[in-house]
Amino acid sequence: MLRALALAVAGLVLLGCAQIPGQQTVAEIYRVIFRDGSSELPPDVEPKLDLLAQKVREDRSQFLVVTAFAGTAKDDRRDMLRLSLERVLRVRAALMNAGLASGQIDIRACGYREAEGPPDRVDIYIVEQPVGPGACGPKPTEQPGLPSNKDEPQTIEI
Repeated sequence: MLRALALAVAGLVLLGCAQIPGQQTVAEIYRVIFRDGSSELPPDVEPKLDLLAQKVREDRSQFLVVTAFAGTAKDDRRDMLRLSLERVLRVRAALMNAGLASGQIDIRACGYREAEGPPDRVDIYIVEQPVGPGACGPKPTEQPGLPSNKDEPQTIEI
């Protein structure tokens, strides 16, 4: 099923799996890359978010954790927090326009985080239970039979 969704959601990147801090839940992770300084969704991403929303909408036990990042260490922290907030809100709006309930979406605007991946991105985690307040994204984990993103995420271009 994971591979079938991965192939169907061309334009997003499936990174692998991670453990949410304080949870036992393993998540599928998708990534949207934004242009530097922009909060506009890339043109080919919205239809793919529709498919992702449909998958989660069909299984009411699933939730999304949508975590946005922006900028570099040289950029103003407040501006980067604001830009990451704009990005996460745009992704949430696209998911809600696709029929996903707001209660199934947890959003986090994190600004700049060093060495966690491309600076201008939104990571989307599919989890099996709601995730409470916490850090900006899951911590890497290794689980038998599942891809790990501990050092270098297993990236599957979709």
